[in-house]
Amino acid sequence: LPTVAARWVVDPDFNMDFYVGRVRVLEPGTLRQVLDLAEVSLQSPLDISRPLWTATLVEGLEGGKAATLLHLSHAVTDGMGATAMFAEIYDLERNPPPKPDPPMPVPQDLTPNDLMREGLNHLPGAVVGGVVGAVAGGLSLIGRVVRSPGTAVWDAVDYARSGRRVMGRAADPSPLLRRRSLSSRTEAIEMRLGELRAAAHAAGGSINDAYLAGLCGALRL
Repeated sequence: LPTVAARWVVDPDFNMDFYVGRVRVLEPGTLRQVLDLAEVSLQSPLDISRPLWTATLVEGLEGGKAATLLHLSHAVTDGMGATAMFAEIYDLERNPPPKPDPPMPVPQDLTPNDLMREGLNHLPGAVVGGVVGAVAGGLSLIGRVVRSPGTAVWDAVDYARSGRRVMGRAADPSPLLRRRSLSSRTEAIEMRLGELRAAAHAAGGSINDAYLAGLCGALRL
């Protein structure tokens, strides 16, 4: 019952062995072998009774290197959140100075029933807040109509058009997607940030635009 927004709690029975693993690949220890391991992880469902992530250290790569495979559900974080998280996990230098340890969290032995009761306790306030927000939004809309009726009418027409596009008949499937199988293959492409920034500037777009263009180009290889 979604009576309250999701939040983090400290699990008193947390066991790192369920999430972190360590494997060693056979010689020659190429990137292709790492990607094949990633493929197995991607096709393996996460345990929905536990937090939706796993991490695997892959050793035995050529040149004395190693790799980390992180399997995350999008329910855990989005792209920006993952970038911030990786900035805390990984170092940008070989021997960085140690960081102070964060304070130990205090476990909370909460059951799903405890969380539901807490949500029900907050439900009246959430309902009142929703009603107040709806009334304020309605008054704001009436004010816009009075001040600028032409703009309000155009916004309504544009909203109706967007709804028609969403609710309209779906396009026919692309012929490129026919005869596809359930198998997949993971590949890697390296794009330097400086080159991405230069390409984005030359095309008048953002770095994210250049990044997506690079991915599309890799699919054509």
